[in-house]
Amino acid sequence: MRGETNMANSGILLCFCTIIWTVSCQMETAIQSSGVDNTQFENVTQQSSSAYLPNGWDEFCKLKNDSTDRIKFYLCDIKVQFSGKWNFLQLKDHIANKSVKYKFDIRCDYPANISVQWPLKAKNLLRLKAENCELEHYLRGYSNMNTSNIPDELEYIQFENCIIIIDIFDMLKIAGNISELDKDFNCGHEETVEYYIFKNNSYGFGNSVENFLSTQYNNNVSSMNADIVNKGSEMLPKARLIRHKCIYRKLLYVDLSVNHQTSKFHTELGTENSMFPELRIFNLSKTMLPNLAEAHRKWYRYFPKLEVMDLSYNLFTELEFDPSADAWGVPRLTMNMSHNNVTELKVAKLEELVNMEKLFIDFSDNPLNCTCTEETRQLITFINDQSKWSQPKYQRYNFMKDMECKYPKEIQGKRLADLTTKDLNCKLELLEKIAVEAVVFLSLLSVVLIIVIIILLKFRREIRILTYTRFNIILPCQPIETYENKKFDAFVSYSNHDQDWVTSVFEHAAPNSPLSNFKFCLHHKDFMPGKTIFDNVIDCVEASRHTVIVLSKHFLNSHYCMYEFHEAFQQSIYERKRHLLVIMMEDIPMNDLPNDLKRCLKTFTYIRKDDSIFVDRLVYALSYKGQKAMLLDSRCRSAAYSNQTSCETDITEVGSDGNSSPISIIDRSNIFPNIINEKDIVSVKNEKNNIL
Repeated sequence: MRGETNMANSGILLCFCTIIWTVSCQMETAIQSSGVDNTQFENVTQQSSSAYLPNGWDEFCKLKNDSTDRIKFYLCDIKVQFSGKWNFLQLKDHIANKSVKYKFDIRCDYPANISVQWPLKAKNLLRLKAENCELEHYLRGYSNMNTSNIPDELEYIQFENCIIIIDIFDMLKIAGNISELDKDFNCGHEETVEYYIFKNNSYGFGNSVENFLSTQYNNNVSSMNADIVNKGSEMLPKARLIRHKCIYRKLLYVDLSVNHQTSKFHTELGTENSMFPELRIFNLSKTMLPNLAEAHRKWYRYFPKLEVMDLSYNLFTELEFDPSADAWGVPRLTMNMSHNNVTELKVAKLEELVNMEKLFIDFSDNPLNCTCTEETRQLITFINDQSKWSQPKYQRYNFMKDMECKYPKEIQGKRLADLTTKDLNCKLELLEKIAVEAVVFLSLLSVVLIIVIIILLKFRREIRILTYTRFNIILPCQPIETYENKKFDAFVSYSNHDQDWVTSVFEHAAPNSPLSNFKFCLHHKDFMPGKTIFDNVIDCVEASRHTVIVLSKHFLNSHYCMYEFHEAFQQSIYERKRHLLVIMMEDIPMNDLPNDLKRCLKTFTYIRKDDSIFVDRLVYALSYKGQKAMLLDSRCRSAAYSNQTSCETDITEVGSDGNSSPISIIDRSNIFPNIINEKDIVSVKNEKNNIL
């Protein structure tokens, strides 16, 4: 069974980690002195004990009244004048051949010190307790590897409020060979120790730092700190290479409390190669633990007989436990998590905890946050449910009723049993929640609007085209167009190599295609026989509202096509409007285009054949989009061009909003009066010919 900490961890491995952590934070350790507790000496006999002690020790060690003929129990008061005289190696040699057992309680006056070397193996030594002392030579035992030959009888170890002085040379030597540590040195008193207390201790280096800094780093403190921390990081993987296990068969009580210098390697090392088959009480209070370690949460695997685990006065923010503990045949554990930083109690988790048989957690005296939340309302309902609290499993947690709210300030100090939903001031919380939600909503709405605006600006032309062609809606800000009553909507100029495509698009358009509503002039069917090609081109261009150029490489190689282009180009200049439309059949390098065609592509609309909305673009370009658009049947337009005076057909008036409505049958001449007679037209043609 592996455990959270072992004697080597507390005495050696964790000692190294804590020292390394201390070096990286500060090079000087603050030494705390404690007052003299004279009550310890009230039960001390004044009889001489020089026969049982090393020479001169009777000056500061007195035999206690509860000593017996078989066990000599000494209380040693190490004042400054006796500093350094209590020496473990001297004691070990002196008592080895005695016929009695020894117990020592040592209390020092600051800055008195004693000499102690780990492991504390000495024949006939049962107990060693040191308080308020500086412990010198703590790691010197590493060089003495024959401790396995010494019988180990130590049952009780306690170091409290002590400063452990480490020689930095010894520490780095051991750290470099941590994977090869002797089991006796690593595990310490695994066969004998029953009580191990290592409480409120700190570490120092004495004068070894100055020597180490000057000899190894030429007084460069930052380099030394970095190197020591680096060695500490390397020590952790090396420690995992230790092959032996430490099995503390008699250990019943461990106290590692009041430790504010916990190493960052503590958790990793604490769960390696240790077994605690008999441990009953484990004290980790006031150790600044931020959360529950894996070994604590699953204590049933690591400490099968543990009955009490004290985790009070730490930094836990939530209740942590493992419900699967009930499946293990272990005694019930009482876990003390009081005086932590648990601010929220969730009813679902409390119900789960109450139903556990193998675990009881005392989480009293935590700073509860009783602001208006759904969890708080559920907690009030849970506390006030009297049907539950009559059951024995709930009665164990009666302390919950006396827990007090820490936040908010308005109900600070109020017991949970006295708390109601009215006390939560939910209206204010609701307003704050609504305000937050409103801000979030407005922020999201602003983002969406910005995205929509960007899309509208980037694709504004496509949107204008699609709303017109798909929904018959004319968007605002359209340029006003003057309606022209011409025979054809467009004259199509193309090369014979592209005739199949032209015929399929313009002549044989499907009935449901928007292009079927337009009348196109194609030379193979609309040129008048008997006229020259040039005259036909001129007449067709003039009789069409637009000229569509089907531009391809074949078009550029045709003289007739280029003539048609020039005629349409001149017509655009003459009419001062966008008469010309270009359809790009393929990619053509700009260098291959004539100058007029280059200028045309920069000035007039052109559409790519492979455009995904090719038909929509073409329909939009050909359509008349005036404020009062008159959509006439193609037959009516043809009759009007033949100087017929009337056309009986349904005429549809289209407003600027794009909505159309039929109007009565009217005479064309009333709508399009003959403001230009036939003589005027001949005059204009002659003028145009003179210009050309």
